[in-house]
Amino acid sequence: MSAKTHNSGERAAAALTSLDSALFEGAQATKRDLIDYLGEIRDLIRVRPGQAPFVQKSVPA
Repeated sequence: MSAKTHNSGERAAAALTSLDSALFEGAQATKRDLIDYLGEIRDLIRVRPGQAPFVQKSVPA
């Protein structure tokens, strides 16, 4: 499914609605923008037991 063509959808079994709505009043980004961004960086965010989440800066090939 192309996320850019529909105002609703489903990812990882979660229903998504109002994707073209602003994140908050005055925001220059939509809910869709946030979901797409998180999808792009999901492999870079790591969590180790007992530590705060962090972004891995050196990504393996």
